Amino acid sequence: MNHILEYVDRIMKFLRITFVGISGIALLFLTVMTTADTFMRFVFNNPFPASVEISQLIQPYIVFLPFAFALNSKSHVRVTLFTERIKGKPRLIIEFLPYLIGTIFFGIMTYISWIRFYDSFKINETMLAAIRLYWWVGKLAMPVGLALITLESAINGIHSFIEIIKYKGKVS
Repeated sequence: MNHILEYVDRIMKFLRITFVGISGIALLFLTVMTTADTFMRFVFNNPFPASVEISQLIQPYIVFLPFAFALNSKSHVRVTLFTERIKGKPRLIIEFLPYLIGTIFFGIMTYISWIRFYDSFKINETMLAAIRLYWWVGKLAMPVGLALITLESAINGIHSFIEIIKYKGKVS
């Protein structure tokens, strides 16, 4: 079982880093495009066609892809006012519950966003823009990012559950 979890952890680490890299590249591209568009607009009076719409397609990649990385690095919002005062097995159980709830919640959100993406992809939904842009390109980021945070939450929940099972100390 440990070998399987170690293998899954390595794959997840690769995916987290890859998705954060893609998100960073998307943010860099969006920044350069916005700056160049502003420069072209005010200096040459010739803005890029559909730059606003392109930025709308890029933004979901910046937002949704790093979710799992934030969960893994514990850089998301946590309220520890009560959990810091609890020790032993009750604390382990309390730390397990958000992973369980997160897995269920993000799983549902992944399913719903996948349906929305697939419906858009199926009809080849386009944006009303100066050039042909497909909505499904932007909608793909949400189910992909949510699927990875669902997996991350489930894996963290499994690790947390294993800690609960292995715990042999007494409540202090």
